[in-house]
Amino acid sequence: MKEVKKLKLQIGENEYIFGDFLLKSELDEFDTQAYKQELQTIANEVTNKMAVFDGLSELDLSELKTQLKAELKAEILAELKAELKDASA
Repeated sequence: MKEVKKLKLQIGENEYIFGDFLLKSELDEFDTQAYKQELQTIANEVTNKMAVFDGLSELDLSELKTQLKAELKAEILAELKAELKDASA
């Protein structure tokens, strides 16, 4: 049967009880290699997802800004031409 220890902390009138802790004798059963492997897998996933942001450069953002300005300008000009056409009709 697994033994469980609980940590009690008394602060003033308040008593806090923290979760289950493994006994020292149970630490031998803990697979540290599997734990390290799982942490490495998570770290690799985060690194791969962050690589997308590393690919963005100031140039990319500048190009995007220029493209957006051009699209907005074209849209505004089209609306102005439509309004002028309606006003003259």
